[in-house]
Amino acid sequence: MATLIYCPTDTAVLVVGLRREDGLLLFPTDAGDVPGIVRKINTSLPINPQLIDMAVERTGMPRIEISVWQEFECTIVLPDGEPATVYAARVIQTAHVIPDDVKTLPDILRGMPQNRNRVAYMKAMQVFSGALTESTKAVDLDEVHRHFKGLTEKSKNRD
Repeated sequence: MATLIYCPTDTAVLVVGLRREDGLLLFPTDAGDVPGIVRKINTSLPINPQLIDMAVERTGMPRIEISVWQEFECTIVLPDGEPATVYAARVIQTAHVIPDDVKTLPDILRGMPQNRNRVAYMKAMQVFSGALTESTKAVDLDEVHRHFKGLTEKSKNRD
């Protein structure tokens, strides 16, 4: 597993999920065209502490503990043409006080223009859905056909 150390761009976008008591994840978003918490950062300092500071500042939760997915980092283009790096994190504990202006990730995606930036947020949604922890395997289509043909033949033999 790689550890995020430094941000490759001058701007970081933090997509942080606040879990409500019922389990629903809600995401604070700054006003503007870019969903998430958007801040200029110091590229000479490690990024993880800066992401924590961004979450604390935006949510108003003084003792927030977040877990940043170290395997996820995407670059988007801001409206001014400058690049920004998107990071995904989740709050470890249940958020007791959730800001009023939070949205679900599907709502954020529906409100975005259908451009390349949207892909980064779709990837983030996959991360929040557990894509990094799932064990997956790519298989050949012929192998799938053989598998199902074998299952069909076994069920015929039983009858």
